[in-house]
Amino acid sequence: MKIKNIIFDFGGVLYKIDYNATSKCLAKYSSDINFNISLDEMLDLPDLYEKGLISDEIFIKEMLSKYNLNCSIKEAENCWNAMLLGLKDESMEFIKSIKTTYNIALFSNTNRIHYKKFYNETKELLDNFDYVYLSFDIGFRKPEKESYLYVCEKSKFKIEETVFIDDNLINIKGAQSIGLNTIHFKPEENLSSIFDTINKITQL
Repeated sequence: MKIKNIIFDFGGVLYKIDYNATSKCLAKYSSDINFNISLDEMLDLPDLYEKGLISDEIFIKEMLSKYNLNCSIKEAENCWNAMLLGLKDESMEFIKSIKTTYNIALFSNTNRIHYKKFYNETKELLDNFDYVYLSFDIGFRKPEKESYLYVCEKSKFKIEETVFIDDNLINIKGAQSIGLNTIHFKPEENLSSIFDTINKITQL
């Protein structure tokens, strides 16, 4: 099987994320001593927001109301950004090396507040991609089947020639539902291991 294209997730693959940091930050503004937002809840929380269907202000106000938080919009935004830890050290070098062999796209579930926070740091990396798809821009969010079809169609990627890489198993299963080859990336793995995994796929 000839692989020509790779679709990368962003957070958790190329960019360091700590969802618990946001939960801990918000806990400072809660009267609940046991305050905690689970990973699943943290991922589901911005669904409409990350499809670009509601504004920054509405999202933050809804979050303040949902968890009964006593803080300003700015303080809540800072907590929402607390999960963003920065690019992985090897990301730039890895993407520059892999783009010489494959067509590469980035597809991220993200939002305007996060984008404004990480844009300057990641602009050079993002410029190396042939295509960049941000959920709040395109109106689709993983693991919706339509999101993968949209990315492949816009990029002119044949599904059978494409590998999708993500650290979230739910997103991997969504990609598999349309027939994409997939790599479930583990946080402890080095990005260079992706080369080996793609080589195994090409031998199938």
